[in-house]
Amino acid sequence: MIAFTRWGLLFLLVAGTFLVGQEPSKPEPNPAIKKDENNKKDDVPPPKNKEDLTGKGDPMPPGETKVGPGRGIKPPAQVVGPDGKPVTGSTGLTGMMGSNYQPPTEVGGKLLRDWVIDLRSADPSLREQAIRAIASFGPNAREAIPQLVERMADRDSSPRMRAVLAIKYMDYYDKDIPKVVDGLAKRVSEDPQAAIRYEALMALGRFNYQEGGRTALPAVLKVADDQGNWEVRRSAYSILPKLGADETGVDARVYKALINGVKDTAARARHEALIGLALLGKPNDAVLATQMEKALISVLNTRDVPSEIFARVALIGYNSANTKIQMPLIIKHVRDTDFAHRMIAIRAVSMLGPPAHESVPDLVIYLNDKNPELIMSVCMALTSMGPDAQRAADPLRQFLSKKEIPDDLRSAASFALDAVTRRRFNVTNPNPPR
Repeated sequence: MIAFTRWGLLFLLVAGTFLVGQEPSKPEPNPAIKKDENNKKDDVPPPKNKEDLTGKGDPMPPGETKVGPGRGIKPPAQVVGPDGKPVTGSTGLTGMMGSNYQPPTEVGGKLLRDWVIDLRSADPSLREQAIRAIASFGPNAREAIPQLVERMADRDSSPRMRAVLAIKYMDYYDKDIPKVVDGLAKRVSEDPQAAIRYEALMALGRFNYQEGGRTALPAVLKVADDQGNWEVRRSAYSILPKLGADETGVDARVYKALINGVKDTAARARHEALIGLALLGKPNDAVLATQMEKALISVLNTRDVPSEIFARVALIGYNSANTKIQMPLIIKHVRDTDFAHRMIAIRAVSMLGPPAHESVPDLVIYLNDKNPELIMSVCMALTSMGPDAQRAADPLRQFLSKKEIPDDLRSAASFALDAVTRRRFNVTNPNPPR
């Protein structure tokens, strides 16, 4: 059993978010969509085709095929809970609270069942308050998941958003996962509020193909082409590799969406599409493979350095034989004088993990830097490399010998030292989708 300190837990949460792509700020609602000020209602329009939007039934329509093998770079390290299991699927944040965590039996002087009754109040402010309260019951709140799924379709956007946010972090019973995924897919496809579509996408990121996420694939593919909000597209690109890949291969539509994403007008959306292609690797389909390679090569000579870095990572995922040429060109940016480019390069070597161990001498120099964000990123990168970064052990010990180190950086450096010396390696590098 692993015991996490408060700061250690914070590091794990931050590390997990960093390695899979930092979550951007919540987008503002699409300015093109305005509430009817005369009506004051925020009704959600019914879907035009329920099956198309929610993905019910066969998630792969006729004419669509799986193309594999989906063997790109290994997925980034995942956060694991006290039981050593990744926090995904039906496990919410309470899965990381440890065996001593005792969820409350009352919140605001009311039992869970009382708050569930309030979910049907005619007062939207009380419905929102009830959702907040229910989420505070920890794992016991799983009993209210069906009712919260209903609130995701609330006529008022405030409780609707609050329900999506609650479900994003809560625990579920496995039997409720289809309801949750279906409800989130509807928000992604139907909701007029860009912020709600965005949060629903982030919540769907908890699920992979095997865990039921595949039924949301049509909805996510739809918004991957949403020209009204780049953060919605970015979020769609980020979860497509999880929803569209299993042991038999990758849905061809996922490759097509990500290849198109390489040309996205928003840089940060492009980056996520490139990362997705890096994770999936080369498709077996010759036409798609050619399109993917051309798209990646086209990025190399642009002035967008972050896109260039991620394209090189994707080329390594496309064919490991590219490592010899592309890896040094990635690592050189670890020494970049531009701070933003340097941080992107460190993120890239974090993604690549052990094969990027040649970056260790450049990384450990930054342990003496005064920027805590940079030091944290270096620790994450070293952790992802594990024992292949053993050369970092002494510099990490020297860093830890300093007296004035913030608790979060001390936890991060200790975690990295444990990883590179094999004492403890509390992150998992699961097999890439096959």
